[in-house]
Amino acid sequence: MGDELRRRNLTMRLIYASNVEFYLVRAGTFDAFAANVATLPIDPHSVLVRSVFPTGLFRPAPQSRPEDYSTQTLVRLSDFTRRAQGEGWSNYRDLVTIDAVALEDVTLNDAPGRDAPSDLSAPLSR
Repeated sequence: MGDELRRRNLTMRLIYASNVEFYLVRAGTFDAFAANVATLPIDPHSVLVRSVFPTGLFRPAPQSRPEDYSTQTLVRLSDFTRRAQGEGWSNYRDLVTIDAVALEDVTLNDAPGRDAPSDLSAPLSR
C-alpha cells in the first residue's frame, strides 16, 4: 500500500485499527504489522485510531470512564513509526497507552482546512 500511495503522491492520514492489535500481539504477528505501517507515507496530521476493550489481560485504558465498554485512543503515526523502528513496546498495555494523545486536547480546529467551533459541547444549529 505504501508504494501505491507514494506513486500517487498521497499520504496516509488515518488508520482505524479497531482492536486488531490485541489479536496480533497474542498471535505474535504484531511486529510485522508495525513494520508495515512504518513504511507508509505520512505527514504531521497522520493518526492511528484504535479501540481498547478491557479484558482479563488488560485494565481499562487510562482515558476510560467507568461506564465505558471500550475506549477509542489516538496516536500520531509519526510516534507509532518512531517506536516501531526503535525500541518498540514491552506489552499490549504499553502499545495502547504510550504516546496516546489525550483526546480532550484535540479539537476539530487541529484539522487542516477545517473551520470548527472551539466549544465542541455547543448545540448544533439546524
